[in-house]
Amino acid sequence: MTRQPNDPTAESVPLWRSDTRVSWTATGAETADRALAVETPVALVIDATTVAVMMATPGDLDDLVTGFALTEQLIASVADIADVEIVVQPDGIEARLWLVAGRGTASAERRRAIVGPTGCGLCGIESLAQAVVVPPLVTAAGPQPTPAEILGAMTALSAAQPLSATTRASHAAALWRRGQPLLVREDVGRHNALDKLVGAAARAGIAADDAMLLLTSRVSVEMVQKAARLGVPVIVAVSAPTSLALDCARQAGITLVAVARHDGFQLFNRGDRLAALNAESPADGAMPPRVLGAVLAGGRSRRFGSDKAVSLLHGQRLIDLAVESLAPHVAAVVVCGRRIDGYDCLDDRPAADLGPLGGLAAALHHARANGFDGVLTTGCDMPAFPEATARSLIGATPAIVAGQQLAAYWPTGLADALDDYLASSENRSIRDWADSQGPRVVHAAVPIPNINTPADLANLTASTTAMHATDVAPGGA
Repeated sequence: MTRQPNDPTAESVPLWRSDTRVSWTATGAETADRALAVETPVALVIDATTVAVMMATPGDLDDLVTGFALTEQLIASVADIADVEIVVQPDGIEARLWLVAGRGTASAERRRAIVGPTGCGLCGIESLAQAVVVPPLVTAAGPQPTPAEILGAMTALSAAQPLSATTRASHAAALWRRGQPLLVREDVGRHNALDKLVGAAARAGIAADDAMLLLTSRVSVEMVQKAARLGVPVIVAVSAPTSLALDCARQAGITLVAVARHDGFQLFNRGDRLAALNAESPADGAMPPRVLGAVLAGGRSRRFGSDKAVSLLHGQRLIDLAVESLAPHVAAVVVCGRRIDGYDCLDDRPAADLGPLGGLAAALHHARANGFDGVLTTGCDMPAFPEATARSLIGATPAIVAGQQLAAYWPTGLADALDDYLASSENRSIRDWADSQGPRVVHAAVPIPNINTPADLANLTASTTAMHATDVAPGGA
């Protein structure tokens, strides 16, 4: 990295300065000096072309330009960078990124001019579609922090912000990794602070898949998008998320913790990544349990006449659709009762050919052994699982969907009871097993399709094709 002609972190470009202010209180007026965070125009330049101009704190600008290029997908990795220059100009600072030969295509295609206050991440885009993009899916299990670790991390962050301590006018973003010091970056702009952190982590070769991202700001959609591109599985913020930020976190599969203060926090998404959650949560179940998803696929498909799990609906296997529809509601998914390449599979318990109950028994024991609180089940012939239905099922007690007993939730505490049932009864009906447990009955607002015969598959194919045709027909909106 080259710095010309001055290092902007040196005294020539300070991070803060003192100025006179008059303070008024009930006891009168007082004149004194106040430390102010320096805010200066920073041009981010890639291969001699300015791609963004923003107001920023003039420190860690090599991290800023690197992180911005990564989160805006102008480069794929730091391997695309040949050099970084920080050049102080009379009216601001240029942070220059030079790319390895041949790596500038993506930058040219995504180039945009941004001139906005405090790192405004959406200024200058050319369409509404660019404002709300589908984020990358974050699948890492993460560090599984305890609530105590979350609170401790935020306390440590408060003590690791020298610019904020001096000026009370900056934001911070940090990576928390168990047993490691916080990696922290500060800036007057929250987007800038996060981009600086992304750049710092990338330049240091620090992976974020086993870390928490700590933010001192509110959580907006751009912050979640940047976090998803960083690949961090857990966000913890001092302030609340916006509605769109929460929607984005759900799309990305990111655990979102906000309003994190010294005495508690609020969980908005994916509580399965927080260790000991239920042990440390209120008894009323305000925080959700850690749930295993199980696709019960051990039936013989007698009425269907062939292997319906691999039958196609709009070009996708039914088993794949079942897994995909279940995955957003759970921490992990297993396929029970058969072997399907590409999935974690469990054999029926205690023996093969026990139908759905054998698969459920295997899932309950697997869940209990691996720290899950319950199992959310579906059938391999059920290609949809509405979110509202999943939320209604999951709780402290067993629950089934009316008329669809395979769509159900079973606490892991029932594992031994199901073993006893299978050992003492010749009845393999999941309906009779459910009746013996007295589950809650949930009425799905949106019917869950169930394919038992080739005619069922043909009807569902026709109906969903017709719905799609209506959606895309000219003037159909």
